[in-house]
Amino acid sequence: MDAHESFDLKKLMSIEVSKERLDRIRDVVYFDRGDISDEVKDFLLKEQVRFVNIQYARFLAGVKFTKDDVDELMKDSIDIHAHGGSEPFDRICLEDEMLQEYTKAGCKAVVIKTWYTPSASRNALLQKQLNTWAKQQELNPVKIFGGITLNQSVGGLNPNAVLRCLKYPGMKYVWLPMVDSYHHRKLVYDDVSGSGLRILDEKGKVLPELQEILRIVA
Repeated sequence: MDAHESFDLKKLMSIEVSKERLDRIRDVVYFDRGDISDEVKDFLLKEQVRFVNIQYARFLAGVKFTKDDVDELMKDSIDIHAHGGSEPFDRICLEDEMLQEYTKAGCKAVVIKTWYTPSASRNALLQKQLNTWAKQQELNPVKIFGGITLNQSVGGLNPNAVLRCLKYPGMKYVWLPMVDSYHHRKLVYDDVSGSGLRILDEKGKVLPELQEILRIVA
């Protein structure tokens, strides 16, 4: 069966969103206009859920591109979000293999993101290995960059971890918590436990530790 046959937009749009799910989402969504009625808010929240369903379905169904399309897209490109295999779960390939593919495709640069350890900590080693391989192949090596994702494994909103990572070559990104964040757990995983990292206090103010991280980044 063609992948696109599994993408039924009409069916996706007809999925009902329960009142309980709406209530949970409402707790993590902020409307900056006070003149919006509850009816309109519910409609917008339902549309948000449907939009997420559609995006995931599109990803699963796949999109048709030819090899020539991909080759043209990759030439001289900069990928700012790439995942390798240095994670506590399976990925398609390790970073060294991935970087060779980027180099063969003629990419200029790539930013490697990892969930639980600073990807920037491996930049120097990966670049050295890649440069050696690329020279043997008479290719121009892709430039490697990385960063740190502020999930629980690095201490969450940890200014000291960010400071330490500034010393790594190719350190460019500080990603806020994702899988360990309160918002992600509640909205994506429908986690009602109340656990997860937050970036605002009870009054909606940016937490002091995040303020410090933003000063470091600036």
